[in-house]
Amino acid sequence: MRSSSGLAIGRIAVVAVIAGLATPAWAQSQPDEYPKPAGAEFEVGAPTPVQENAASTGSAGPSAPSGGGVPVASPEKSTPTIEGTLSPVAVDPIIATLLPRLAKAGAALSKDERLALQQTYGSVHAAPIWVADKSVTPRATLLAAELARADDWGLKASDFDLSGINTSDATVEKLAEIELKLSVAVLKYARHARGGRVDPTQLSSYLDRKAHLIAPKRVIEESALAPEPDAYLRSLHPRHPQFEMLRQAYLSLRDTKVPASNNVGAAQPSDISMAVPSKGGKAAKAPPAAPETGSVRKLIANMEMWRWMPSDLGATHLFVNVPEFQFRLIRNDQLVHTERVITGKIQNQTPIFSDMMETVVFKPTWNVPDSIKVKELLPALMRNPEALARQGLRVAYNGREVDAVSINWSSTDIRALHVFQPPGEANALGVVKFLFPNKHAVYLHDTPTKPLFNATSRAFSHGCIRVRNPVRLAEILMEADQSWSPAKVKAQLAPGAVENNETALSRRFPVHIAYFTAWANDAGQMQYFRDVYDYETNIHLGLEGKTHLIAKKKEDNLGAIRAEVVGSLIETRPSSPANRDWMKTIFNTN
Repeated sequence: MRSSSGLAIGRIAVVAVIAGLATPAWAQSQPDEYPKPAGAEFEVGAPTPVQENAASTGSAGPSAPSGGGVPVASPEKSTPTIEGTLSPVAVDPIIATLLPRLAKAGAALSKDERLALQQTYGSVHAAPIWVADKSVTPRATLLAAELARADDWGLKASDFDLSGINTSDATVEKLAEIELKLSVAVLKYARHARGGRVDPTQLSSYLDRKAHLIAPKRVIEESALAPEPDAYLRSLHPRHPQFEMLRQAYLSLRDTKVPASNNVGAAQPSDISMAVPSKGGKAAKAPPAAPETGSVRKLIANMEMWRWMPSDLGATHLFVNVPEFQFRLIRNDQLVHTERVITGKIQNQTPIFSDMMETVVFKPTWNVPDSIKVKELLPALMRNPEALARQGLRVAYNGREVDAVSINWSSTDIRALHVFQPPGEANALGVVKFLFPNKHAVYLHDTPTKPLFNATSRAFSHGCIRVRNPVRLAEILMEADQSWSPAKVKAQLAPGAVENNETALSRRFPVHIAYFTAWANDAGQMQYFRDVYDYETNIHLGLEGKTHLIAKKKEDNLGAIRAEVVGSLIETRPSSPANRDWMKTIFNTN
């Protein structure tokens, strides 16, 4: 008597013989043995509308095996069978014809996508999903029509091969070709809709985003179960309201072909002109630039950036839009606070990423990073041991403050010492900072550079985000989190209050540092902002397969101060009274 496991192995072997296809090497491992594509992650947990609909109606959609959502062949069909088993197992002739085509058809797919096809059609119970009775099914017709409308979503319909699928009285060979084309197209569409056309990290070292892909096997199963597969494809796109408003503006521009300056009733901001610091540190306004306008190209780039955003921004979240130089605090989908910010210069860009707000620090200390200690402060100290004291910096070792003059800097590892600027009026971080710990070492903070908030374009920092009125932000956060009154917040900043007072939030919430040059205001009108970091160009190069043409600058991870500026100010003119207030020069204060 043969064991059940032996029967299973025998069935698979006979299917392979019938199909004339040896199992590819990539299909011999389990799906989770493959690394995820660079810049992507698979979402496998949350149910889709298709799953929820099936659960609510009690219907599982098309007939499916217990282990998946793909229709199965009926044993009664006149098809090849596997002999030598307890009961014959039918092999659909379309599937038998399709299997040898898998390797070639999957050449443009990822390993996981090819494996999904192999698992779907390699089963002894596999049956066609999209074809039947010598033609495509009505569901397949809906699917093909939606694939042909991919351009309506900022994708490219030309990326999906739909040639020759509208046929009747087709042969088995033709039906196998159509079946495979449609399944390949579904997998590619899902990847493109979820932001997988290009790895965002290949566009800029500051762009710390990733595509949120759905596992390919799940895509095949859900599309097979969907009563309306066209609706399933549409559900794969971002559901953020801003994405849909961008899409509508894109369709309007694309279809009407009106000049960009006259588009969709856009409210054009003057947030384009650049105010630059003068020698005295004051903001000297540059001549105003022409208003930024919308274009199909601009809107497609912004739609693509939404594909890399988390699907759930959080009931409460802080949203910083770098090109707009503004943040929004959202609570329960309602705007509760907004404020101007200063973001990074082109050469010291604010990184684009998401993390969790954890701590508010009152009267913060600025701790000098090791990179600045080694590259800039140490050379200056070896020339003049009094350099630190003149700049308001102090040194501590094992928690005890030491005199920098007493240290032999030629034989001391400065990294073992704590170099810091204590709280005070001249402190680079002002009176409060907001921490969402991240690998980029950036955060939101106060600043003594208040005049710069009057500029329309505010790319002045060295990476961190400076807030015009951080005390008000602290009041809102602490009132919501710990029921503090505004008076209690201000008490933390009073003379004699605890310095470097780190207050942990009891409920963390997301912070999204984003980059959108097109944004719909509350009235639904599009506003456009200058592409400060040239991301629009990089995105289109990526979509065109030309990432090799992008010159990527390594992220300067020095926080709020650029090392070479610190060093040059400490080393030059040490006796100059004007030079002693070096923080004002670095931070463009007046």
